[in-house]
Amino acid sequence: MSVPKNSIMFIKYADKAWEIASAVLAPPLLGLAAGHFLDQRLGTEYFTVGLLVLGILSGLWALVKIIRKTTENLIE
Repeated sequence: MSVPKNSIMFIKYADKAWEIASAVLAPPLLGLAAGHFLDQRLGTEYFTVGLLVLGILSGLWALVKIIRKTTENLIE
């Protein structure tokens, strides 16, 4: 029994979409949570913003790496 080609392509694209979503969303959310935790524990106000910005930059860098890897695979 063979799997239809459409199903294989769907799984391939769904996997790529999940990789992009997790790479872009996870770092800012983790930075926000860690920053909020540190601000609450230390009585400060700047860790949330700093770690959120760091998380956003990290997520964008991860997206750039995914795009580079994907385009290299398409060229080959």
